[in-house]
Formats: sequence, C-alpha cells, structure tokens
Amino acid sequence: MKILKIFLIFSLIILSNSNPAISQDEDSQDKWLIERSRHFIVYYQEGIDLDFLDKTISYAEDFYNEITDRLGFRRYDYWL
Repeated sequence: MKILKIFLIFSLIILSNSNPAISQDEDSQDKWLIERSRHFIVYYQEGIDLDFLDKTISYAEDFYNEITDRLGFRRYDYWL
C-alpha cells in the first residue's frame, strides 16, 4: 500500500509539471526524447541509461494495472 501511495504522489508531481516537449525552445541544446508505453508517455534526455528507462516504464505499467484492479476498474483496448 505504501508503494501505491508513493506512485500516486509521483504521478501527481509529474502531471503538475509542464510538458517538456512543448516548453523547450527549438534551438535549445536539451532535446527531449519520447518513449511510449501502453498507458504512458515518458519524456527523457539523451544519455539516460536505457535499462533504467525500461524498468521505469515497466513499473509504471505494473502499478497502473494494480491500481485499476484494486479500484475494480479495468480499461478495455477500445478505450486506449
């Protein structure tokens, strides 16, 4: 349950920040890359450890599934 609370807080923090892909200047040196999963879009910068990125996405998807199961709310493919 503690992990669930941490994930929800983390999600709210992420959602409250502005979209880095939209807010960057075209001539900015810090370009954001995008990795998409089934339910998430992850923005990251070049040089990040790709294993860390994969694990982060995997954990996010696992927590998403756990949260929807606990709430009794499962989305079907046609809602994606």
